[in-house]
Amino acid sequence: MVTEIAQERAAVIAASYERVSTRKQGQHGYSLATQHQSLDDFASANGWALPEHLRCRDGEDADASGADWDLPGLTAMLDAARRREFGVLIVPDLDRLARSLAKGLVVQEQLKRYGCRTVFLRVPTDDTPEGDLLKNQLLTFAQYERDKTRLRTMLNKQTKARLGEVVGAGPAPYGYRYTTKRLTNGKTRVVGLNPDSTESAIVARIFSLLPHRSTVQIADLLNGEGIPAPRGERWLYGVIYNLATSTVYTGTWVYGKPRTRSSSGPSIEVSVPPIVDQTTWDEAQAALLRRHSVRRGRGALEADPYLCRGLLTCGHCGAHLRTLTNHGVRYYTCPWHSPAVAQRHGRSVCTLPAVHAVDL
Repeated sequence: MVTEIAQERAAVIAASYERVSTRKQGQHGYSLATQHQSLDDFASANGWALPEHLRCRDGEDADASGADWDLPGLTAMLDAARRREFGVLIVPDLDRLARSLAKGLVVQEQLKRYGCRTVFLRVPTDDTPEGDLLKNQLLTFAQYERDKTRLRTMLNKQTKARLGEVVGAGPAPYGYRYTTKRLTNGKTRVVGLNPDSTESAIVARIFSLLPHRSTVQIADLLNGEGIPAPRGERWLYGVIYNLATSTVYTGTWVYGKPRTRSSSGPSIEVSVPPIVDQTTWDEAQAALLRRHSVRRGRGALEADPYLCRGLLTCGHCGAHLRTLTNHGVRYYTCPWHSPAVAQRHGRSVCTLPAVHAVDL
């Protein structure tokens, strides 16, 4: 009898899932190593086999929020479960698997469909109505903690920006490098931006070319010269456009700048060293707007569904109307009707709504 029980326990194949929220935690912290050792000890104590290829983790190579669904480690674990490669999933805690109630319930239900049981080291609950109730409550608390942390982080970033410091979220804008300040605890934090000698020269060159060349032509020119793009890939016209419309290059870095009409929240400006002067930046914006408004080379005039393209101006603010297709319906619209576009160009928001092209 004892031999049969031992054989049954040894036959159990387990998988593990570990997660930290940020890549910095994954590469420099001890949380993943601690989780790994705890899961290893737990599997050994239960006599379960835990193969190396079934040790799934997120947060080591990229940020991995507990509310995100598309995480490579989580996806790999679910794929292995679908293939029936393991019967038990071991997770350190509920908030390592998910930071929202919906995600936690969906993932656990999916594992059940694949015939897998989920075991949490620090949540000793059974597959009973009472155990499910406790797990749901803990997942709700995990979501509350995540939302509270997000709010606290946002408020801290706003305070930092109001003090005139740059918030170092993500890579620095192309052409710049972050400047840091050493804290009393020995750590450093981002406080500003300084022009990078090599990249800032490329930025200045792009702005000098914009009055005479399109974003597509500039991208082709830089690619032809073998100049790497911001992420080391090829230059695209969209990258050139985003760079050309950013106010950071005139010395104004903006925190919380709204990008959509529905965006809300503060927009805080922080002074940084400029790369181009205001006149050069204004000339670039005028060139971009001019190219967007005028008629581009196309086929015969009768083949163009926008017969008034490049011919209409807004009766409210005088801007050239742009063309817009929304679900197959054609419109003419004022560029300053979008709050994000108007703010980027220093204009007031225009009240002219989109006009049906067919009516005109």
